[in-house]
Amino acid sequence: MDNSERSEVYEAVSQILEAAGPTNWSPALDRFGWDELCAHQPIDALRIIAPLQGRLLPNASFVDRLILSMSAAPGAKQQAIRILYPALGSDQPTSTVSADGTRVDARGTANFGPLEPGSLIIPALREGAPVLARVANSRSLMTNVAGIDPDSGWFRVSELAECTVVSTGDDARRQWLDIRAHSMLAISLELNALGARMLELTVEHVSSRSQFGRPLGSFQAVKQGLADTRAWKECADLSSDAAPEDPGIEAALVAKSLAGRFFRSAAENCQQYLGGMGFTWEHPFHTFLRRGLILERLLGSSAQARSELGATIRSGEMPSLSAI
Repeated sequence: MDNSERSEVYEAVSQILEAAGPTNWSPALDRFGWDELCAHQPIDALRIIAPLQGRLLPNASFVDRLILSMSAAPGAKQQAIRILYPALGSDQPTSTVSADGTRVDARGTANFGPLEPGSLIIPALREGAPVLARVANSRSLMTNVAGIDPDSGWFRVSELAECTVVSTGDDARRQWLDIRAHSMLAISLELNALGARMLELTVEHVSSRSQFGRPLGSFQAVKQGLADTRAWKECADLSSDAAPEDPGIEAALVAKSLAGRFFRSAAENCQQYLGGMGFTWEHPFHTFLRRGLILERLLGSSAQARSELGATIRSGEMPSLSAI
């Protein structure tokens, strides 16, 4: 699918989901034939749905099955399947599996939303080695909704559960690396869309409000701050667009690092220039800010991504990223 074709599909899906509202994405996507697109062109489907999640803020995430499919993880073809990501702020598995492989101490973050409970794929460690475990029914783990954005569908999980180990050894290592890379790309695309909406809201505000008889947007400090945020937006968009052409973890780290930097710039500058309105519950700014504060720390913060990239460069193991 080339850029023009993907843009047309994006607009069509956007209109359908905007009309459906944040609570009715699942039936709307079913009517569109979303599963067929995911089966045949998963990377294009990811590049369509992740930015729409950032712009329209549904109360569930729809990227887990795509990520598992692209990572060739067991169970990826199941309709109701989700990923238990590491705890917020961690970029490595925080769950552990018992030595006999029958119990998992599940600790992390998962998006359950209002969707039908299904199975849960858990990247974990067993005696220090990476494995993928599956919990057949995720309902028992849906206990602690993430507090900062209750409408997001993100839950904090900290429970013991029965499990089945579905991948071990080199397969598990490769699948975890692929899950991490594809997840970082999805997070980057969603963060970029969140930051873009925050920037749009702020530009509208400073263009229509005046102070001392002049539009807010005419002041040099405001121009400079928003120009800085816009520059980070361009960097983040370019890296996220190019990352699928270099599908390794390094390209994903670059995309996550720049997306997080753009989001942080938007959060700081835009909230300042919105003034008191940016702190009110009535203005929509806070909805994008709260969602982004969760996503920016998922699979490690953007600062952690930069540190990992720096360590890779110092070690001499950084590959050539042709697209970036």
